[in-house]
Amino acid sequence: MTLTKADVTGTGLAKADLSLGNVDNTSDASKPISTATQTALNGKEPTIAAGTTSQFWRGDKTWADFATTVRAAVLTGLSTATSTAVAATDTVLAAIGKLQAQLNLKAALASPALTGTPTAPTQASADNTTAIATTGWVRSAMSNIASAAGFALAGGSVGYIKFPSWLGGMIIQFGTSVGTTNAASAYVISYPITFPNSVWTALCTNGDAGAQLGSPIVSNGGMQGSSLTVVWSFGQGGVGGGITTRTNWIVIGN
Repeated sequence: MTLTKADVTGTGLAKADLSLGNVDNTSDASKPISTATQTALNGKEPTIAAGTTSQFWRGDKTWADFATTVRAAVLTGLSTATSTAVAATDTVLAAIGKLQAQLNLKAALASPALTGTPTAPTQASADNTTAIATTGWVRSAMSNIASAAGFALAGGSVGYIKFPSWLGGMIIQFGTSVGTTNAASAYVISYPITFPNSVWTALCTNGDAGAQLGSPIVSNGGMQGSSLTVVWSFGQGGVGGGITTRTNWIVIGN
């Protein structure tokens, strides 16, 4: 059976008769709460005063400036064991460690101890500053100095050194030349440049390091102004045509 308000109206029954002594018609705002509920509420954090957009709420229940706190943070656990590239998956601490490791590999600005083959821009030949002088600049400068003093030179497997007239105009020519002997066991070697006056002396040796068991000599009348004729002797003074040999030679004249 369900009782309604109409069923009890006019019966003289009170709230207590129905075990509803704590029921009243007060507004929600005026209704009391239980002691247990109040105790639970008392243990909650009170209202936090608003901070600024640059602050964060600390564990000690105070506001702190984010940028200031980050700048003051100690990098505990920093490792510079690897200098690999920073990855998107790295933590901030790991990324800083990698960057520091990369910096540690760089040369110091003051008195750097460079290794390997460092390069630098080659300055203009007329440069007279404190710029770094590369090997290219030095070679160019030496060539310019030699040319200004009357020297001339060329290097390589065949080359020459030409002294200025105030040093007698001597010319030293040298090289390693490969040729094939003719029927007289000889072949002609051409100089890089012509001796304008005379040829004084010439020397030649076997340039094959034993590959050909023989030796070259300068032929009689073989020292010409533009070429040198060498004769190869094989074995017991034998001769041979059609044999390819290598001759080291040097000729001096003016």
